[in-house]
Amino acid sequence: MKPGCRSKDDWDNLCDYWESDKAQKYADQMRNNRAKLVIPSRGGSRSIANHKFAMTNKETQLPPSPIELYHKLHFHPTKEWINDESHIQYARD
Repeated sequence: MKPGCRSKDDWDNLCDYWESDKAQKYADQMRNNRAKLVIPSRGGSRSIANHKFAMTNKETQLPPSPIELYHKLHFHPTKEWINDESHIQYARD
């Protein structure tokens, strides 16, 4: 059980749901949808606006340029682009 879970019953209900056919079908569909993306993003569940706000310079209050934002969302910290298409699009701009 995860430390932040409210109760053992809640945890058991979540485990039952995650093991259900309905949840597995949904997870499979989402996996298929992500596989169709031409240019995936590393933004996670955060919106682009939220990333932009987090990247805003605290002293000058200037937001990041679109190029800086694109780089953050498509470049992996190990110094690799997510895929070739991401690198091509970045090079064009």
